[in-house]
Amino acid sequence: MVYRILRVVILSSIAATSIFAAEKTGFKVGVVSSMESVRPRSGYVVNPASSVNIRLSRDEYESVQVLVEPVSNALKDVRVTIDMEHSGFASSNITVALVGYVLTKDVPKYKVRPSKKPPEPAWWPDPILDFQKSTDIALGDVQSFWVRVKCPKNQKAGVYEGSLKVSADGAEEVRIPFSVRVNNFAVNRAPPLPLLVSCYNPNVRKNSFPKNGRNNIAKRIAASEYHHAWETRKERYCDFLSDYYLSWGAPLYLNAKSEPDWEMLVRLKKRGRLSYFNLCYWWYMGLGEGAEEKWVNEKLPVFRARYEKAKSLGLSEHAVLYGCDELNPNVFTNIARTVKAIHKHLPGVKVITTARDYKFGVGGSPLSDVDMFCPIISKFKKSQVRLAREAGRKVWWYICCDPCYPWPNTLIECPPAETRSLMGAMTQKYKPDGFLYYATMTWNSEEPITKGPFTKWEPKSFSFYHGDGQWTSCGGPDNMPLATLRLENFRDGLEDLWYCKLLEDKVREVEKGEVQLKVNKDEWLEKSRELLAVPKDVVNTTTSFSVNPKVIYEWRDAIADLIE
Repeated sequence: MVYRILRVVILSSIAATSIFAAEKTGFKVGVVSSMESVRPRSGYVVNPASSVNIRLSRDEYESVQVLVEPVSNALKDVRVTIDMEHSGFASSNITVALVGYVLTKDVPKYKVRPSKKPPEPAWWPDPILDFQKSTDIALGDVQSFWVRVKCPKNQKAGVYEGSLKVSADGAEEVRIPFSVRVNNFAVNRAPPLPLLVSCYNPNVRKNSFPKNGRNNIAKRIAASEYHHAWETRKERYCDFLSDYYLSWGAPLYLNAKSEPDWEMLVRLKKRGRLSYFNLCYWWYMGLGEGAEEKWVNEKLPVFRARYEKAKSLGLSEHAVLYGCDELNPNVFTNIARTVKAIHKHLPGVKVITTARDYKFGVGGSPLSDVDMFCPIISKFKKSQVRLAREAGRKVWWYICCDPCYPWPNTLIECPPAETRSLMGAMTQKYKPDGFLYYATMTWNSEEPITKGPFTKWEPKSFSFYHGDGQWTSCGGPDNMPLATLRLENFRDGLEDLWYCKLLEDKVREVEKGEVQLKVNKDEWLEKSRELLAVPKDVVNTTTSFSVNPKVIYEWRDAIADLIE
């Protein structure tokens, strides 16, 4: 591939080779990327690391996992620290946390990479326990520490060198060179594409999961304190989620009885981090005589009041009306009449649906008045999307519990690289107009996470699915949301997408002669266009794409080279 000549070998995003004798220290220290899932009791063999090298832009997050494996005896009080003293890059910009593990107890029906089979019950890495910095490690276990780097907006481009230290009681510490390369550009903390991602804790319920796999909702459990912690911590919950490009304030299925949290939406707008939010979930009207009048009288007043409120607060460009979730063609006539009524009485409001119109409002579809269609990713067909866009429609995409392998998904057993590829390279290649996801805080555990690494957190969100609608956990001394490996990769993918947006901007400037290059213009444009089209070894189709971190980093770093 042409772009491979641009790769920075010495300072690639992650590098690791053997350098020290594990027999002397009592443990091995390895390094893997943030895109990998290392199970603690799977027989994983740690390859000792010689260095940790991270590359990122200003205002970007990037992470790496440090693995610790005992050699002959269990370890006590193992911790990882980063020392950037005198480097010019503050150690306070780097956090280290324990990776926590959740136990799956059943074999689900879905298949995952790389086995292409249903995943086995096991301890799987998922929550990042920011409140816990050290742990004991039993002989035979492998423990991951999450090292997260946040580059300040004003950090100068360059390479900053420090050290990573791993220590344990009674053992000689290990020091490894740790470097951060800062690109000479910045990403934005606003989402690089429209998002409609629901951030809320739905009704607390305890599910029973019979062997037939059907979701049989049993008795509702008492709402424990942690499920309601957000009520006194709204600003903190809002700010935490906004760091991952998520907007707190209006759930996807917000009904007429629950008002949007206007204060939080305004907070996000002022900080330049607000994406889309739903004014109210809508359902179709009936077809009988007087059905439309009844619907307009009952439903429209709520929609109108909320839209007017959004306009008065300067939020209208972010407001949509989402409804008719995944409905089939047998009710399209009802939906069509409903959308016409919305546009008649509320001109300017945008209507979005996941109703299963895969013609996207064209080619004789009755849903020609819908503004934004949102098919599941397996139904996103480029030729039909092009026709819809030519007719003025927007076409997003979404995932949920489905589709599973071979499409990308965010289930716990899926390689985290799937999430990063979906939000970054795959979105760049297919260019959906937005991304929708129905829930991120489906917390079915009866208690929060108080310690790790092996937690009591319930990974089953519903039926036989692990982690669907559950991109966060909850725990620590203050019952705050905890990021998961999947949420971190969601953000990393969107930051990769920002790299593409920045390079697209620069291509336009070069084509117009607004920017003078120090390299051959034609060669630079050719390489840029190739990368922006996304090479096939990175993403070929929505079912054929790389989950190899090396391939994804090479593509991302080559884009960074071209921007610089």
